[in-house]
Amino acid sequence: MNPREYTKGLTLPFRSSILWYNKLYIPIVSGIELQADYRFISRVERIDDRITALNVVEDAGARVAIHVVDARAVFNLQTLAGSPITCTLNFRNALDYYYVEILGNLSPIRHISLQVETSFKRYVSGRIFN
Repeated sequence: MNPREYTKGLTLPFRSSILWYNKLYIPIVSGIELQADYRFISRVERIDDRITALNVVEDAGARVAIHVVDARAVFNLQTLAGSPITCTLNFRNALDYYYVEILGNLSPIRHISLQVETSFKRYVSGRIFN
């Protein structure tokens, strides 16, 4: 990307030059899978000078590149136990990397959650509907 304001020859404020996403899927056994996502956003080159001039946010000019890893373990119980349930253990920002995407707002810290999905089958007039 080349986020430039060509009339002034400057980089657009709050724009990064590199945005990179990687995904990794590792099947362990049938019904169990490990997944990971890596997100890299290069350091914002320039922010709006009017905001730093107000001096509302201390160290408004301090910026870093963003490195975030999300990971999850997926258990498909249909394959493992014949039950129509999928359980996913999610680790958002697994490395607990502190960064700011919007000036003055800390992005989410490590977050762990359990997600459970299921499907129900209906029987209508002897036919099965998902």
